Amino acid sequence: LDTSVASQPEAGDTEPENPPLAASVGANARAQVVESQTRRLARLVEERFRGDVKTAEQDSGLLLTIADVVLFDSASAELQASAKPMLTRLAGTLKEVGEAQVSVEGHTDNRPVQGGEFTSNWDLAAARANAVTRFLLSQGFDPRRLHSVSYADTRPVAANDTASGRAANRRVELQIQ
Repeated sequence: LDTSVASQPEAGDTEPENPPLAASVGANARAQVVESQTRRLARLVEERFRGDVKTAEQDSGLLLTIADVVLFDSASAELQASAKPMLTRLAGTLKEVGEAQVSVEGHTDNRPVQGGEFTSNWDLAAARANAVTRFLLSQGFDPRRLHSVSYADTRPVAANDTASGRAANRRVELQIQ
């Protein structure tokens, strides 16, 4: 390898010698920081919310799952008074780890809504996701970082043919990216 001849940048040439390598190193460092923040958040949530909030690391970030019974009465989208202290602590925990995009996702089982305020599972899931989103906004979250989504019964995590399966499918998830 001849190292005696080094290429010199021409006048006005400010581009780094190996931009793809520099970009790769920067991207790798950012990915490691994000992975570290994701793991830290998962650990904090597991320690602080045993049983109330479940965590699952995914390629796209961290998924936090909260059973609907922790947050809402049956067929309601009004947050239970008992849910607010837990959501306040969760908001604080999310803020500890830093800025992230948070998608608040409402899910239901496949049983049709019977009367009442909501005409479909889509409406119920959307109202629940919106209730959690509004609560996070009240805790000082940047509205540009929040998304509210209704999946109704389209993404079940269990079979809907048993009471426990339906209960598992009724949930609010926070996708942290």
